[in-house]
Amino acid sequence: MVWQFFPIIYFIYILLRGAITNIYPYPFLDVARLGYDQVVLNALGLMAAQLALGLVVAAIDHALAAQKRRGGGALGSAADF
Repeated sequence: MVWQFFPIIYFIYILLRGAITNIYPYPFLDVARLGYDQVVLNALGLMAAQLALGLVVAAIDHALAAQKRRGGGALGSAADF
């Protein structure tokens, strides 16, 4: 879960930099156009999607590692054919 901190830090950086320069790198984070409420909702939605995708990838990784430890391959062994 530590990897979630990097996007949060980047989000804070974008907001601080945008407040100073009034330039936002992504239209869905443009506070001047959308307002802070919508930008925070957009960021939370992206964070939830990233977290869900990360958990799916981690679950697949764990499942493949467990299968490999049991000696099974993804396609079975040559003796099965």
